[in-house]
Amino acid sequence: MNNGKFDEFRDSSEYNVKIIVGTEPNVKEFKAHSIILQERSEYFQAALSIRWAREQDGFFIIKKPNILPKIFEIILNYIYTGIDPMDNCDKCDGEDSLDILKAADELELYSLIQNVSRWTEQEFEILKVTISQYIPFIRFGLMLPYDYETKVRDPFMCILPEGFDERIMEYFYGSSNL
Repeated sequence: MNNGKFDEFRDSSEYNVKIIVGTEPNVKEFKAHSIILQERSEYFQAALSIRWAREQDGFFIIKKPNILPKIFEIILNYIYTGIDPMDNCDKCDGEDSLDILKAADELELYSLIQNVSRWTEQEFEILKVTISQYIPFIRFGLMLPYDYETKVRDPFMCILPEGFDERIMEYFYGSSNL
């Protein structure tokens, strides 16, 4: 879809989903179309299914308190337009980029996560500086080795600190097995 289509849908009164994001005092309600959400995201396919969906006054209601309104607006624009937010994220800092990736992962927007391979060296450097602040708090020891390898090491090897992967692999497999 192009931007014109996004504007057409965004202004449409035909929406059937309300997504409430953020926590007080920073909460915002977004209106969207289930068919578009389900087409672009496996998460929304499940969340809007008969098993999960919560309806109120003819609308599906989804609450995502752990996603900031600013970040969800960027993600929703991506869902409707397919335009990579990192291409148009002049105002995004490293933390915003990380929040976009976390939200994309949670909402199972795998196509957006795969777009990381097109990032410039400068974008990776910003992300590397930001993520390095959080690495000490991640409990990698609670992950399965396979999950670490496929969800952390493989996609983000270029931003992990020097020697980090070797230390984690040694933890998982022991130095004699490397």
